[in-house]
Amino acid sequence: GVNTLTSNISGSGNNAIGQDALQANITGDNNNAIGIQALYSNTTGSYNVANGFLSLKTNTTGIRNTASGAYSLFNNTSATSTVAIGYGSAQGLADYSNQGGTYLGYQSGFSADTGSDYNTFLGYSSGYGVTTGARNILLGQSTINDSQNQVTTGNNNIAIGNDVAVASPTANNQLNIGNLIYGTGLDGTGATVSTGNIGIGTSSPASTFTVVGSACISQGTGATAPCSTTAGTITATVFNTANADLAEVYPTADHTITAGMLTALDQSGPLTLEKASATTTELLFG
Repeated sequence: GVNTLTSNISGSGNNAIGQDALQANITGDNNNAIGIQALYSNTTGSYNVANGFLSLKTNTTGIRNTASGAYSLFNNTSATSTVAIGYGSAQGLADYSNQGGTYLGYQSGFSADTGSDYNTFLGYSSGYGVTTGARNILLGQSTINDSQNQVTTGNNNIAIGNDVAVASPTANNQLNIGNLIYGTGLDGTGATVSTGNIGIGTSSPASTFTVVGSACISQGTGATAPCSTTAGTITATVFNTANADLAEVYPTADHTITAGMLTALDQSGPLTLEKASATTTELLFG
């Protein structure tokens, strides 16, 4: 093609097909550029594959990248070990550099900026709005604005599902599966257990496991106990309380009762408590 490899001095093992492909290459080795101005600005970068109109056009020194699709990795100047497949994938809004990213899908990672390292985006416009956020895993198509911009600068977030969105675009260590199962504090790496919380039906779980709604623990097919759908209700076929410390709430008219006091049924009212005395030993509650 016209102006392919016109600046090459000592670069070897390069293939350039298309006008201005690898036009600025000087010493870069083993690059494959197919398409108009593919790897156009590359000077010393090596082991890159650019397939498509203006793919990896701005790359100068980046190595071991694969870009397939028009404008893929277009503004990345020194990408390293990054894969972008799809029109406008990891295109970037201006010149930037990052490493270790995987972008699969039309305009996935479109807004990538410097520092957005080790992101994995899979699906139509997945991770579209991520700028400097790093180490995020976003799986599933994003066809609405809230999902496309679910993460911008946040790090280490995981979202799986159709048009889902984590709770905050700037927070870290969040989980969202199908807009039903949520997590916070996903800070563990390797074999280290994360310190966070998991919630069902709530994006802000307050404890290690939080359920907003009802819960049913059944013996499976053929179980006779009906499951309640009333929020705050737990239904179970069998309760084993051998190692459990159970607390119950009862009303009382005596507001001087404090933790640790012995109480008894108040015989003047239905299911209310009073301070225990010598005459109420048979009605002790503890």
